[in-house]
Amino acid sequence: MAAYHNLVIDQGSDYNLKFTLKQNNINLTTLTGYSIRSQIRQTKTATTVTASFTGTVVDDAQGIFLISLPAVTSASITAGEYYYDVELYKDTLVTRILEGKIRITQEVTR
Repeated sequence: MAAYHNLVIDQGSDYNLKFTLKQNNINLTTLTGYSIRSQIRQTKTATTVTASFTGTVVDDAQGIFLISLPAVTSASITAGEYYYDVELYKDTLVTRILEGKIRITQEVTR
């Protein structure tokens, strides 16, 4: 079952968030050979992808990864509420590890 975590992203700003895969303070797995993918959509069932986070494995042995969204991308997203999830994948194995809502706050200075 995926963990649930809501995010707030300021429109027009860079966004980076680092995670460590753990359960009961013990690393769950190494990320060797895994990739990270993550999408943002207006609704969970929307066919159009609003934006995608870039997923980067920071330390595969410790299960540490980063999701990021550049300022140019967050600036192009209309302020409001969205949904996202994060998946680990390797070959045909896909595991959804995180999901939640995103609130994009309106940028004033442009």
